[in-house]
Amino acid sequence: MMRRFQTSSPRSIVPQQSESRSSFRVKVTRELILELAVWFSNSTSVQRIHLRDLGPPTFILGKPPHPLINNISAGGMALSFETSSPRQLDAFHSHLPLALVYFKIQDATGGHSSPLSFMAGYEVRRVQYLSGRMYLGMSLALDGVPHPEELVLDFVDARRYGIACLTKWCEDMDRQASHGECRRTFSGLRLDMLLNQLDIAMMELPGRAVCPDM
Repeated sequence: MMRRFQTSSPRSIVPQQSESRSSFRVKVTRELILELAVWFSNSTSVQRIHLRDLGPPTFILGKPPHPLINNISAGGMALSFETSSPRQLDAFHSHLPLALVYFKIQDATGGHSSPLSFMAGYEVRRVQYLSGRMYLGMSLALDGVPHPEELVLDFVDARRYGIACLTKWCEDMDRQASHGECRRTFSGLRLDMLLNQLDIAMMELPGRAVCPDM
């Protein structure tokens, strides 16, 4: 199945109306992140990358050092990963200042029928060590646009206008939180929970009890 990237286009770009629109941050739970991969570069002048040149990611979801997105805003992201010592902070600076982040997120607001996928470039502004994890405070710089005929990503400046679909996702999530609504997570069948969900489904049948383990 082809991945669906949400990217900016001249028609979808909407100027930010206020600083607050890009400053509120959505706390990200683990359930919202379906895929995550991170690459680093010490150059911010990225314009076009072929996938073969992009190479394997430095970090990938579910594998050491277990990267996590802690929060997202329309104009930034907080990313963290495990590290054994704060002394690794100095060595890590050689990989900065650019982080290319691919992430697929659940649309917990119900506004889309499928998850949203993004490839964005972030400038790392702050690096902090805390309780066995390194935290990166990053500001949005680039929007990765997939080429329609090649395995190529074109990167456009996203500092001024952001990424329209990501901004909308943040606004919807913030609106839910401000109104005290429960965030709706994936509620359909999950293969990694199939047996547990089967038990629940069987218990919901009138007059039907789950057979005890043999």
